[in-house]
Amino acid sequence: IGDSFVHGACVKNDENLASSLARSSNKNVLNLGQGGSGPLDQLATLIEYSKLHEVKKVIWFFFEGNDLEPLNKSKSSDFLQSYLKIDNFNQNLIKQNNFADELKKRVIEKIHKANSKLSFLKLYQTRLFFKEIIKNTKKKEDLNYDLFKKVIAKAKKFSQNKNSKFYFVYLPEFSRFSNNEMDEEKYFKVKKIINDLNINFIDVKTNIFLKKADPLSLFPFRMNGHYTREAYNEIANYIYLKSEDK
Repeated sequence: IGDSFVHGACVKNDENLASSLARSSNKNVLNLGQGGSGPLDQLATLIEYSKLHEVKKVIWFFFEGNDLEPLNKSKSSDFLQSYLKIDNFNQNLIKQNNFADELKKRVIEKIHKANSKLSFLKLYQTRLFFKEIIKNTKKKEDLNYDLFKKVIAKAKKFSQNKNSKFYFVYLPEFSRFSNNEMDEEKYFKVKKIINDLNINFIDVKTNIFLKKADPLSLFPFRMNGHYTREAYNEIANYIYLKSEDK
């Protein structure tokens, strides 16, 4: 479970975290990552799409760069709050996948007809650069740690009810290694929440990135964005080693 880092942005399908973990463990891995999702979205995804599978382990990936921010928007959604507050709430979305896939296909076809190839060219790194400037200059947003704790507690409870072991993986952001002014408050608060909930905390930041002489080498072209395929592979190997009862 996670956002674009789990979904597999910027790497081939066989190079993402799920595929790398499948190779490391020689086990079947169900990838429920979705780019742009936040904790409440991810809880809903876990409940909707894992219920029909016998899952031995649930691995929740947390990206420190932006995973807490969506909570301030999603907390006002009664629909998403239902997954948190109502026991056994679900919409059987997994049975509606054929409709969703067909709708997605039609939308993509219309987009291709309406746009030339040139219109799809995007200056990806330029956009990331300006997004980082905006992020650093705007007023710091209050982060809802209480709601985050409730979401993770519900995810753990749901997993345990399915006889699944629950793991939490902490993924670091680029700016942590590109300057020496990283605010560690988020890291320590999140880690305390996970420890208080008695959840397995897998610290990728400390045990992989900070052990590198050059942590920026784990980012493509040493620029802000997602990780390299080598980084994903190393993270997957570490998760497999840290998981219990291999």
